[in-house]
Amino acid sequence: MDHSDSLTAIAKCEATLEAIPYSPACGPLLKGALPVFTDLESAQKLKPAAVQSKQSILDDMPMSSQQCNQAWTDLCAFEVGDQAWCPSPFMLWKLWTSITSACTLRGLSLDQSLDTQALARTSEEDDIPAPLFHAVMSKIQVDGGTTHAKIDRMKCILWTGSVLLQSRTSVASPMAVLDFLREWKDQLPEEWRKEATLKALQGIYLRPGPETIRFNEDGSSTQHIHVTSTQPKATASQTRVRNWHERFKNARR
Repeated sequence: MDHSDSLTAIAKCEATLEAIPYSPACGPLLKGALPVFTDLESAQKLKPAAVQSKQSILDDMPMSSQQCNQAWTDLCAFEVGDQAWCPSPFMLWKLWTSITSACTLRGLSLDQSLDTQALARTSEEDDIPAPLFHAVMSKIQVDGGTTHAKIDRMKCILWTGSVLLQSRTSVASPMAVLDFLREWKDQLPEEWRKEATLKALQGIYLRPGPETIRFNEDGSSTQHIHVTSTQPKATASQTRVRNWHERFKNARR
């Protein structure tokens, strides 16, 4: 067919399209993909079909491994067996009070290098998984090894303040500022308390009233010698508590 007499029309677009780099926040995405660890009893009820390991969850994240691992640390996420978890703020605060109580009973200062193995065993006695203890230490420590770690003072102060606000307040239920400051400082060494101020938590809290405070849900979120136990043989009840991981594993079979 002869097309020598055909007419060709060419349209020219004057507009341009610019591709702008977009990097979604990894923390909220990872948090949404993880089941929440509120207590041991609830964890035991998790159906096997819902079990997901850390690696399987991170493999589905549209971010780099570095971003995912940083978000994992910030959330204090942890893994027990093949199941990954994100701890609730209540569980994080429970763990912190367990740490401070253990240090007080043993005459330890949070400014010194701490025996993480011994403290992890203490957390297990309170039905808190040892992997969660180590996840928290990874977030707030300034230096650590396999058995000992030193806590970073300012990281710890900011983290505990944020966790306390998240665990105690909500949009519908703020708390008194004085009560918050008192409870926060009570769980910090005396020499740290002067740095536990609202100014240090800028962006983390909101003031719904002149005397109340709550967590800002749209702001920041959170985050040697091997010691062999020399304690006498545990009683049946103590063994039941310390072997929480065995109960967790058996409940999922």
